[in-house]
Amino acid sequence: YEQTGELTVDGAFSITNDAEFTQNNKLTLAGNGDLTVNDWVWINNYPAQQWNNIFVSSGGWIKSGLETSLEITAVNLSIDSSSGIDVSGRGYQKHPEITGMAGASHGGSGGYDEGESINQTYGNYKEPVTMGYAGGSSEEYRGGGAVKLTLSGKLTNNGGIYANGNQSSSGGSVYLDVNQIEGSGYIYANGGNGNYVSNEGK
Repeated sequence: YEQTGELTVDGAFSITNDAEFTQNNKLTLAGNGDLTVNDWVWINNYPAQQWNNIFVSSGGWIKSGLETSLEITAVNLSIDSSSGIDVSGRGYQKHPEITGMAGASHGGSGGYDEGESINQTYGNYKEPVTMGYAGGSSEEYRGGGAVKLTLSGKLTNNGGIYANGNQSSSGGSVYLDVNQIEGSGYIYANGGNGNYVSNEGK
């Protein structure tokens, strides 16, 4: 399902199980404006939306479009153990300045083979909002995407938040501006493994 214009839903908002819904514009829900992503995939390309509570459960996932940062503003966001936010491989393809077989860099230097140049690091560790780049020799891989969560209330993460890079690519960014965090879930923005130990992304 691909949203184009503004959409107002007066009743319950539900998507077929395992289906994808791509939000490209304002989505107004009935009642208190809570959104439940239950066993479907929400691809959010509309950062201007203000949400009340977001519940991600029963195999539900939140993702971004390619080369599009995922920005969510809400009161509370809850992720159960079977669900998560995943922008892995949603970042950039190989940059012209990334040469040879060397792994892509980001917050840390990517791996490299003997005789290869180390790719330059970039980004802001205090406010990480940049996406990763592909590295190595392939033009098909992508770096990790970028997630920014702005919550006036609580993030409950019992699943995972992922911004990993593909093979030899650098990880992306996860920026949490939240009042409270709880849960036993994971947060990763790892670089991808290389064909050799020395050309992993960072």
